[in-house]
Amino acid sequence: MHLKYVTKTPSGTYEYRRQVPAPLRAAVGKREIKKVLGSTESQAMAAYSRAHVEADKILAKAKAPQLHQEMVQTALMDFKEALRRVEQLGIDPLTPVYRDEDGLDAKGLEGESACRSRQSPKEA
Repeated sequence: MHLKYVTKTPSGTYEYRRQVPAPLRAAVGKREIKKVLGSTESQAMAAYSRAHVEADKILAKAKAPQLHQEMVQTALMDFKEALRRVEQLGIDPLTPVYRDEDGLDAKGLEGESACRSRQSPKEA
């Protein structure tokens, strides 16, 4: 019996062993595709085509870059997701969280000019 990628192990079982090409190893996640086909030659013959097709599918998927590349999460995407979540909670992210009795928020977001305009000329 001679089937491509099939070896007989020292323990006597037949194994499908196919090396993954170096450029595809990161996408596949391993250096070699291995599958035990059985302990007899007839079991190995019966299981071979299924193992070979499965290995071909794994390698084809790894070759197609659009199928296995993960989308990169950017800081802007994180920010937009955080805004969406805040809005789902019923909070307007553009309004100040705290305002004191003078109408200023905790950080004085109305600005220094607003503060000065409220002061009398004697205070300035």
